Amino acid sequence: WQGDWANSFAWAKKQGPLAAIPGEPLLDMAWTALMPDAVIAGLPSWVLRSHSWAGLAVGWVHKAVSLLSLLPYGKGHLLITTFKLNDATLAVDALGQTLLAAMVTLLQAA
Repeated sequence: WQGDWANSFAWAKKQGPLAAIPGEPLLDMAWTALMPDAVIAGLPSWVLRSHSWAGLAVGWVHKAVSLLSLLPYGKGHLLITTFKLNDATLAVDALGQTLLAAMVTLLQAA
């Protein structure tokens, strides 16, 4: 999933709570500190379309995967992400702080 030998792109759905995140829908170098070491694989394509708020595609090599999903679970919802939203990045990274706030808003609105 590194994507360093095949064409890859990561994206964020810039709608609703994530509309306030700066930049374009395709993630650029500003996201470097937040880019995950793992992905959410194995989700059906309909889940990616309707419940994934950020994802990654590596050309023709892999199916698309999610980096941020809001899924129905029982009577509630489950928000799952692999973005690096740890104490180190949240202490200094304004984009990470904005993303975390957007995720909380997304979950509250669900």
